[in-house]
Amino acid sequence: MKNLNTFLIGSLLLSFGLFSDGFTQITRLDAKVEAIMFGKVFKYVKTIKPANVNILVVYDKLGEKPNKIIAAFKKEKYQTTSTEKSELKSVISNFNVIYLVPGVNISDEIELFKKNKVLVISGDPGLVSSGTAGIAVASENKKPVIYLNLKSLTATGHDVSFELINLSKVYK
Repeated sequence: MKNLNTFLIGSLLLSFGLFSDGFTQITRLDAKVEAIMFGKVFKYVKTIKPANVNILVVYDKLGEKPNKIIAAFKKEKYQTTSTEKSELKSVISNFNVIYLVPGVNISDEIELFKKNKVLVISGDPGLVSSGTAGIAVASENKKPVIYLNLKSLTATGHDVSFELINLSKVYK
């Protein structure tokens, strides 16, 4: 009987929204918001000078060319260009920031990122949790969130301020 009462109370609380169900809804931010947020984040990356950011947007051949994020970064006054992931090795040395389009499968290039000391960013927090990217921005329950992978950042020669760490969801 006690378990039945607990179940009924829990069901009522859930139906009235008074009890968290533990699910977090993570979605992509609009490209304009992503670019603005990364602009703010760059100020807290000790190894990048915001005025010298040169972004390479990497996408998958099968995916759509990421015109919205490219335009958004350009609007924020960042030098930005794009390439298919198959061309990454031939052009990476010309950039200090790599933006990985969500969905691009690039885990086999982590050593290339380390060798070239590029800051790897994305709009996909899964790339941060997997260690492929160092920084991501996304929306959790309709609120913008910054994600950091400290191990990935260190491996590519980057350091962030304590303030940014305190504002972010951190993976070690």
